[in-house]
Amino acid sequence: MAFPLVAFARKRGAKMVHSACLLLAAVGLIWFAQLSNQYLMFIPIIGLGIAWASIMGVPYIMAVRMIPSTRYGVYMGIINMMIVIPMFIQTLTFGAIYSSLLNDDATNAIVFAGILLAIAAVTMQWIKEPPIVRDVDEVLAMPAGH
Repeated sequence: MAFPLVAFARKRGAKMVHSACLLLAAVGLIWFAQLSNQYLMFIPIIGLGIAWASIMGVPYIMAVRMIPSTRYGVYMGIINMMIVIPMFIQTLTFGAIYSSLLNDDATNAIVFAGILLAIAAVTMQWIKEPPIVRDVDEVLAMPAGH
């Protein structure tokens, strides 16, 4: 799914594609939590898989377009920290959230994850993305000297 997402991101913009993928995961998880038929459970999890492909690639597409090429290493490291640090915080705090807020119920935890993904999809709209380059020549063109 990752390769078609790159093509969609080029056509529609990475921000919109990533938002849509996060929304697919949100709907998928919320639906998944309500199902009891084990065979139907595969359908909503497809949305989660598509979102995972997006999460692993589309933010990097956006970053590469927004940062100077001489700073890629630094910014890619920062992006990776923005993935790892929240995971670390979640590892330390989710036990308390699971007990107190979610009543030790796994179904509530899955719905909670879906709600957080929906919030992430909405907050993606605040990112200012550079315009979509439709023509390779626009990127490769050398400015004319005076």
